[in-house]
Amino acid sequence: EILRTIFSTMPELQSVLTFVPATITEEGAMKVLQPFQSHFAQLDMMSEELMAMTHWAAPSVEGHPPMVLSCNRSQVIAPLGIRIARVEDHDNLAAVFDAQSEVVTSVYGDFFIAELIEAQNDENRALVAEVDGRAVGLMCLTSDVDINVLAQCFQVDPYDNLLKGPYMKRVREHSRRLMEGQDASLCAPGDFLQVALGSMDMDALLDSIPKLEDGRINAVQLHGALQMQEFSDEVGEVLQEFEKSIMMLFWQANFLEPMLQENSLLFPSKVSECVQLFVNLDISERKAIASEVLKRWAEVQDILKLTKEAMAGPGDAEEKEEKYEENLGDLLEADTTVDTVVFFKALGQEEQGPFTQDFLAKLLITLHWWGDVDISSPLALLPEDGYREALEKVMQSEEGLFVSHPNSPSWLANMPPHSKDVFCVNMFCLDQAFQTQALDFLLPAFSLFPEKDYCIITQPHTAPNTPLLNAFTIVPPQPQNTFGHVLYLIHRASLLGPPKVVSLKPHLLEQVHPLLDVFEEETRQEIISQSKLFLQERKASELEVFVVDFDSQVVGLIMLQMPNADVVDRLRCCYHLDDYLLVEHHETGGFSNKGHVRLLHWVLNPLFQKYTRRLLQGALRICGKTALFLETELKESVSSIYRELLQVAPRRPPQLKKILREPPKVASFCNIEEELPTEEDLREKERQQLLRDLEQTKALSIVAKKLLSETKIPVNARIVVVGASDCGLSFLESLLSIPHLLFNSLTLLAPGGLEYHHAHHLPLVAGTAAYSHQELRQIMLELRVRILDSRMVHIDRQQKCCILHDGSMLPYDYLVVATGLQDDALHALKIQSMGVEHVTDGYRRVNGAMSAADPSIRDLLVEGGTLVKSLIWNPLSYAVVYGRSLNAYCVVQGLLLRKVPARKIILVLPSRSQESQQGDISVNAFYEGDEVEKKIHHILETMGLKVYEGYRLLGIQ
Repeated sequence: EILRTIFSTMPELQSVLTFVPATITEEGAMKVLQPFQSHFAQLDMMSEELMAMTHWAAPSVEGHPPMVLSCNRSQVIAPLGIRIARVEDHDNLAAVFDAQSEVVTSVYGDFFIAELIEAQNDENRALVAEVDGRAVGLMCLTSDVDINVLAQCFQVDPYDNLLKGPYMKRVREHSRRLMEGQDASLCAPGDFLQVALGSMDMDALLDSIPKLEDGRINAVQLHGALQMQEFSDEVGEVLQEFEKSIMMLFWQANFLEPMLQENSLLFPSKVSECVQLFVNLDISERKAIASEVLKRWAEVQDILKLTKEAMAGPGDAEEKEEKYEENLGDLLEADTTVDTVVFFKALGQEEQGPFTQDFLAKLLITLHWWGDVDISSPLALLPEDGYREALEKVMQSEEGLFVSHPNSPSWLANMPPHSKDVFCVNMFCLDQAFQTQALDFLLPAFSLFPEKDYCIITQPHTAPNTPLLNAFTIVPPQPQNTFGHVLYLIHRASLLGPPKVVSLKPHLLEQVHPLLDVFEEETRQEIISQSKLFLQERKASELEVFVVDFDSQVVGLIMLQMPNADVVDRLRCCYHLDDYLLVEHHETGGFSNKGHVRLLHWVLNPLFQKYTRRLLQGALRICGKTALFLETELKESVSSIYRELLQVAPRRPPQLKKILREPPKVASFCNIEEELPTEEDLREKERQQLLRDLEQTKALSIVAKKLLSETKIPVNARIVVVGASDCGLSFLESLLSIPHLLFNSLTLLAPGGLEYHHAHHLPLVAGTAAYSHQELRQIMLELRVRILDSRMVHIDRQQKCCILHDGSMLPYDYLVVATGLQDDALHALKIQSMGVEHVTDGYRRVNGAMSAADPSIRDLLVEGGTLVKSLIWNPLSYAVVYGRSLNAYCVVQGLLLRKVPARKIILVLPSRSQESQQGDISVNAFYEGDEVEKKIHHILETMGLKVYEGYRLLGIQ
């Protein structure tokens, strides 16, 4: 059972080894090895040479070598038999589904599994896990994936937006040109016409046109019916005269006949055949047509020569013959013009040419719509090169892609199915007894879609983690995500095994360069120079540089630095490091900092993000360290590695020095000897300077080697906290400080944002005492929590969502309301503050009336703004501040700082008994009879500010 648990919890583990020393006695060996006999086998020695007696693997005195026993995964957990699902598996699978959920059968019917299996095709497949002839699990797969929705809702750009590499390269180049303001299109006119024809029902349109007795229709009526067709903006903009394009296409398919006139009659079947011929001209067939013509270009040239001779007339034939014999190029540059129709007719088999008429019709259509030449009528002239340049352009052309602007909701909506590099698991169920073997499905699943490299799963936010999901990587959502599920992704290469950490070698340095594109130029140059320095100095260097190797390819870089002796002491001074780490435990051999190492740079291919903790553990093992720390400069770009580490809270400098001062040794005020500072005094002074350093913008993250062995459990539940109060912020910090949990969907609803977002304003309202601006930045809240500058106006408990002031909906699984204490003076009067956009039913807005809790109050009373200028210069403008709270006094101070004259400010203080009578919580800044309050009021009155005490606010006009 222990072995089964080991292999179950570590799915990448294939073998467990046990070392049996040679010094063990025979009796001891019998006791120790008895439990291992059934599952372990002894490994053969590769060499008969024995180790020295002082070695840990030394032989016994009699010369017997030690043993190594091995247990393979397959000996403990038999792999599942995976095969294509059959309809007769229904009964076994129905029992598995019903045991885990009764909803499935009740919603989809009793035989939905059989119907699902029977409906398999090239796009939809189903796999079954079989044990002892019984189906115990089902996995349904589909390649019909809407990558446009996923690209709009999730950060899939590192995965090429789930497109194949060549297609994504073209899409990126197209997007770059659009963002630079250039005209860009990945489609030829023919591609747009194919899309237009594919989006309409041509047969239904032809049936709607009145027919003559012989079944023919009038060309004018067809022209009118085509004029009524409407298409999407992009297609319609290119095909502004769609009806003329179809009439032209009909002639091109029958180029030996005259163009359609007003009184022309035609059979609907010929129109359908023409449309079908055009729609079926895909990129491969167009290239095959061009290739066939170029292959027989010598025959085409001969026909071109004869056609020109015929068009030149008999009098010039001999002269043209002489020119041709001298130089064929001169003939091609001759002034003789040839109609394209004449030339194409000469190429036909009816005129002893090499091509059939159907082939020539396709060739003419290909040249006009994809070769960028004009063959729109029988009067079109043959170019001098005989369309060779156009044919070569067709050979070099690429498939047309309908890609919108990157900011458009339909950016990748029209990508062809074969360009997608992903398939999806849309249903999965496995007997509870075999849950740990769910990964056995993945390799057969990828074998069903050999041309796809990604497999995705979407799950509800509250779905529990399973062994199958643990093998996948969670894709972060976009800020504007509207998708109701979590996206999991895995790449085909991940099934080949985990990557390895190896020390950087000179021949691997070139492979590191492509990985550094995510950094700025200065950082790239720094990493390259440090890597070269490491290769030169090796053991003498303070750096350790590792690369992540996968299948002989470098997919990651880890750069570590050995810290100086005082670094850890400095970190303990500035951060609560001792709350997260036993620092002394990591000081080996009596030397400080020997077990600590700093992470300088980290970059990893996102395909292997799942192995981040394992790679860090390998790097620490190789360099012999047990604790890793990362100092993140918040003014620069932040690496995603911080999500795997623990954030260390910064220390706050003490406000009061509580150490009693020692009396001087010489009790003479005339000649006091100056005491030299001791070493402890100097260290304390340096510590105080570090704590009070306002430029200290670094955040500290740490992790111990032991913690890296424990995978963080992802929590995808959508937790929404309403209000950036001290309670709300501390709640979020508490969640984020749990070492074994990784919260992926935390949202803070903070009207006005966080406090330090307003640091550029002059002080106006009271700030929090729990978090300083510097502390809020250093706990990296914005990087780990989605912060919305919005206001909640309603809670829809049935749909579990918050309704915001702009009408948008914010879904939640858990809602925490922590808005804090707010001013109620205006609320009691049914008046909405001036800066609040949304006016609640039953409330009104009064111009000039604003609450201290209004997040826009700093913008309304900005220095040099309209309201402040009015208070300064308008003799009729006054500012009335009502309240006894600290906010009231802060607003008075803020107005004075904004140069508002004191005589224009009126402070109205409600009676203290008023709050107790109403049952409100007292938020008075001072106790009754407080001397500080009397002093402040005296100073304000001295400045000319009017203070009225004992009044109650009854209304605002």
